[in-house]
Amino acid sequence: MVKPVYEQARMTWLCTGCAFPKPDTKVVDATIQEEKPDNTPLNMISGCGVGIARKDFLFSFGEDLVRQHLYLGQVFAPDNRLLENWVTFVGRHRIIVRGSKNAGVRRCVKCGRNVYFAMGQLYLYPEPPRDIAIFDAGNGRLVVSEALIERVKLNAWRKLDCIALQVLDFPRDGLGDLREM
Repeated sequence: MVKPVYEQARMTWLCTGCAFPKPDTKVVDATIQEEKPDNTPLNMISGCGVGIARKDFLFSFGEDLVRQHLYLGQVFAPDNRLLENWVTFVGRHRIIVRGSKNAGVRRCVKCGRNVYFAMGQLYLYPEPPRDIAIFDAGNGRLVVSEALIERVKLNAWRKLDCIALQVLDFPRDGLGDLREM
């Protein structure tokens, strides 16, 4: 984000303890430093954990469903021109994608969020609620149900990395249940 917008974010919706949106954050509008984002369908705005997406990709899941599960904001160029084909997103439902190696977690002292990092094989634990189709996994990543992923022609999206996540009965990282209250 451009510096004045980033400074305003730090005073309002951006947690200064973990550099992610505060838990009660909904819609985030952002002015980016580039004239337009690269052609990646999903990405993130560096330094704030907010996702950015091409509208046509995101809405291929179904616009009503996307709006049901994600708060969508506007994206502006440095000259304050609206980039109509792009949106920011903040999930109504967050999920932690776990890893099998070098895992660590800390609770942010300012907002209470679990800040997690791991490498290795990615997975989910515990099983996410089945009635939620789209989760925000942070840093521009989404976890979507298998039924939704079948709606999207994955090979039509260059630079899109999509992997199937196993749901495990026990966490391989040894950290227990990290769901936020």
